Amino acid sequence: SRAAAGRPHRAETPATKHSSEPCVRLHPATLARFAPILVLLLAGCSGERAESACTTCATLQVAAVREPPAILPPLVQETVGRDIGDRVFERLATMVPGGATIDAESFRPALAERWERVDPLTWRFALRPEARWHDGRPVTADDVVFSFDSYADTALGAMAGSALEGVRARAVDSATVEVRFPRPGTEQLYDATWHVRILPRHVWGDVPRDAWAADTSLARLVGSGPYRVASWQRGQSLTLDADSARAVLPEVRRLVWRFTADPEAALNLVLSHEADVLETVGGDEAAARVAADTSLRLVRYPAAVFGFLGFRLVDRRGTAHPVLGDRELRKALTLATDRAGLARALVGEGAMVPAGPMS
Repeated sequence: SRAAAGRPHRAETPATKHSSEPCVRLHPATLARFAPILVLLLAGCSGERAESACTTCATLQVAAVREPPAILPPLVQETVGRDIGDRVFERLATMVPGGATIDAESFRPALAERWERVDPLTWRFALRPEARWHDGRPVTADDVVFSFDSYADTALGAMAGSALEGVRARAVDSATVEVRFPRPGTEQLYDATWHVRILPRHVWGDVPRDAWAADTSLARLVGSGPYRVASWQRGQSLTLDADSARAVLPEVRRLVWRFTADPEAALNLVLSHEADVLETVGGDEAAARVAADTSLRLVRYPAAVFGFLGFRLVDRRGTAHPVLGDRELRKALTLATDRAGLARALVGEGAMVPAGPMS
C-alpha cells in the first residue's frame, strides 16, 4: 500500500491457493495477527519533498517487523522479504485486485506484453521488447527458462516449488517463451505468472544454487522492476530507489524499510512519526493508541490469509484417534459448530468464514 498526496491508498493481494491438508493447528495468538489493519501517516511521506517533477511525496518509510534474510524471490519465506522483492523483480503478468485465479481476464501485462493458450497444456508468452535489467541488458526468454528451472530446484527450497512440479519453460526465440504443464488445469495462467519472479541468468547462472542464500552481494540483486536496490544496512534498513531508466517512474521515488525486533517497536516508529506506514497492527489496544493520534489513520483491508482449526485425526502413537478418528462424529461436530462465532472470538470482528465445506 502507498500513501500519495496525503491520501491513503489500498492495494489488495490476489488470492493465494491453499493447502488441502485436513488440519493445521494454530494458537489463538497467531490467529489474532490475521486481522489486518494498516496504519498511514496522514501528513504524507517523510524526507525529500516535491523539488522534482513528482507531484506526490518522494520517500515512503515502512516500519517492518524483523529483517528478511533474503529478498531474492526463490529464497524468500517472509512477507517483508516478498514485499521488497516484488518491487525489484517482475512476474510475466500480474492480477488485478479482486481477480479470480481461473479467469484469464484477471491478468494484466508485466514482463510479458501478451500471451496465448497453445493447447490444453501450453501457454506462450511474448516479452516486452523494451524490458531491461537494471544493469541495462535486455530481458530474454532464456532468463524466463532459467527462472522456472531455479524455482523447481530443490536446492533453493522455493515455497512455490510444489505448485510448479512438472512445469517446464522453453525458449521459442529470444523474446518468446512457452510454459508447459504436466496436466490440464484451470489455474495454469495463475501458476505460470503469480509464483515465478523472473531472474537475470547472466547474474546468477554461474553461481551454484546451493550457494545463493550465502551470497549477500548487493551487486547481484539486479531486477527489472520499477525499483532497484540502493542500499542495505544489515540490521537497520533497506532502501529502494525508482529505476530512472524506465519510461514511467513510480509516484513514490524512494522506499525505505526500517527493520525492528518486534511489533511493538514497529508501532513505536509510526507513533513517533519516524515511519509512514505499518502494515499490520496487532490487537485492539495497539489500534487504540494509533487512533489517539489524529495525524495517523487506521485502514482495514481484506487479506488473502486463511487460518484453520482442525480435528486431531491420530493420537501420538500415529494410530487413529479413539474419538475423533470416527468420520461420522467429526461430521456431526462440524455441523454443530458455530464457525462464525468461533472466528470472531479468536480473530475479531473482521474475520470472515468462507462458504462451502472448508475447515
